[in-house]
Amino acid sequence: MRLFVFLLPAVFFGSVSSGQWISETFALSNGWNAIYLRGTPWPTTIDDLFTNLPIRAVHRNFLTPDTTQFSASSGDTPQRGVEWLVWYPPESPNRVLTSLWNMSGNASYLIECDSNCTWTLKGNPVVPYRVWLPNNWNLVGMPVNPASGVTFTEFFQAARNIDVSPSPAGGKVARTLPNGSQQDISSQTDRRAIGPKEAYWIKTQGLSAFIGTVLVQADPLGLLFPADVSINSFTLWNDSGTNETVTVKLISSEAPPAGAPALVDDVPLMYFGISPSTGHYEWQTLAVGGTLQNSLATGEQWIVTLAVNRSLLSPPPTTNSNWQSLLEVTDQAGTLIRIPVAAEYSSADAYNALWPAGLWVGDVALKKVNQLAEGNTTGPMPTYGDLTLRLIMHIGTNGQARLLQQTVLVWTEQVANGTTNGFYRLRANEKGVAANARASRISSVAFPYGLNCLMTGSLQDSLNATYVIGYNDPVNPFKHIYNPGHDNLDYSGELLPEGAENYSISNTVSLTMDHPPELGPNASLWNPGEDIEGLYTHTIYGLRREPVRAEGRFKLRRVNRTGVLE
Repeated sequence: MRLFVFLLPAVFFGSVSSGQWISETFALSNGWNAIYLRGTPWPTTIDDLFTNLPIRAVHRNFLTPDTTQFSASSGDTPQRGVEWLVWYPPESPNRVLTSLWNMSGNASYLIECDSNCTWTLKGNPVVPYRVWLPNNWNLVGMPVNPASGVTFTEFFQAARNIDVSPSPAGGKVARTLPNGSQQDISSQTDRRAIGPKEAYWIKTQGLSAFIGTVLVQADPLGLLFPADVSINSFTLWNDSGTNETVTVKLISSEAPPAGAPALVDDVPLMYFGISPSTGHYEWQTLAVGGTLQNSLATGEQWIVTLAVNRSLLSPPPTTNSNWQSLLEVTDQAGTLIRIPVAAEYSSADAYNALWPAGLWVGDVALKKVNQLAEGNTTGPMPTYGDLTLRLIMHIGTNGQARLLQQTVLVWTEQVANGTTNGFYRLRANEKGVAANARASRISSVAFPYGLNCLMTGSLQDSLNATYVIGYNDPVNPFKHIYNPGHDNLDYSGELLPEGAENYSISNTVSLTMDHPPELGPNASLWNPGEDIEGLYTHTIYGLRREPVRAEGRFKLRRVNRTGVLE
């Protein structure tokens, strides 16, 4: 058996599908149309998206920044990447040249139509991000608020290496006309509003990653809450060059399209802030239509931390269904960015148990011990130094706490329907663990070998354990196998009764919490670090005539969610 004496806490994030929906409608003209797609449509395959529409071709500019730094030979020919990906309909004679099969959000496309038509799609908004081609023309759309009417010069006023100031000479901004030509609008940038659905040709003067006046730093798929995650966050960065008031609004998702994960309801979100009723910081409900707002100086960041109120989630009616919503981020400068939000139901699972079930590991720092004084004992007195001990505890899914001397985590894999899933099994010792098992052991020298002691009480108050080291136990400090006065054997080798040479030692351990943690589905919201601390008291009876009482501070952290101890 391979055993390692260290344990690396692992956090496993389940897969929760991004499925927060919003519809977009594009009025396509006969000829060429440059569009900006904010969300990834459903379905993503272009063959399905443009069924029964007069689409001749779809083009996507696919040039990426060249990261080549040197050539092996001066005679090497520079290699140019693929500039355009193209889709042709199945009936087109050019079908064999198709290189574009799917459409994605936060991307710009040139769509060539045989006649005027209206294209309506439903998709998942994508958190925008972009790396511009330096010193080149870029086909891009902007995440602008349709109601803002923001102009190019207003939107790009703080953009690095992108100059869209009005220029009669042109060469800065252009739009695509139905006949396929490019109309230079560089002289109109201070009075022409950016179309929220239109893609433009914009030339850069160097490297840039500009997105808009507000930059959202988050997973492109949005704010996801898998079954074992209750808290998540994203960052908003004021990139406008001036002070801005940024607003985050929770809105409902549209109904999912056929074949997509079903929508159970809006995600019941909470935010941590000052309560108007109590004046204290606490978790509060962010209702649909509710907003969060913050005034940011230029370059200032705002970390928005949200949580799922899991007490409002119940088993979903269908498989793979989840709770879905959208967050709208807006500012005064004309930005509109939508962030998908999805939450998955968290069911009770022995190997991914709800808080507080699982393995808890930490330390105790003993700082006081009682002393003898005139035939009596004092209360615990401060010591010259601390004695640090490792503390191991397990709480089962039934709420039963146990004080442990050691534990072994064994990685186990199961194959179901062609999919391999892994989880940790938790054992009180290494007995029965295969020699080639992937296992990790943690132990404490402060407690008798193999101790597995039931604890009474609860996390809401205190936990207590009592165990006895027998008079003939090998770890009893009175027992010495090579000292005939303390081996518990008479001259004939027979076992002596207790008290003849050695005595049993009784131990009482008490953990009293400083701040009793919350219990229930939302417990981790109040304690995202998943730790507890408080007063540790250890009383030893039988080591001397008077009890020995030591006190100190303990701190425990949940390092594993396995709720069953084998």
